[in-house]
Amino acid sequence: MKGKMLKTKKNFGGSFLIQKTSEADLFTPEDLTEEHQMMAEMAEKFITNDVMPVLTKIEDQQFDYTVSILII
Repeated sequence: MKGKMLKTKKNFGGSFLIQKTSEADLFTPEDLTEEHQMMAEMAEKFITNDVMPVLTKIEDQQFDYTVSILII
């Protein structure tokens, strides 16, 4: 099936609550692969450990802090 796009019906927002929707058309956290879960955990650790300690400086547009956390 290489090179072919699968056509799937897209559900937006809470439309699945009022429209007839197949279970296969819904995406839930249980559908995440181990790799997806690892990426989410890595992003959460980055925000907690590197961004939050300097968040006020980033919001004050002290861009040297923004650059410093991206270079880590």
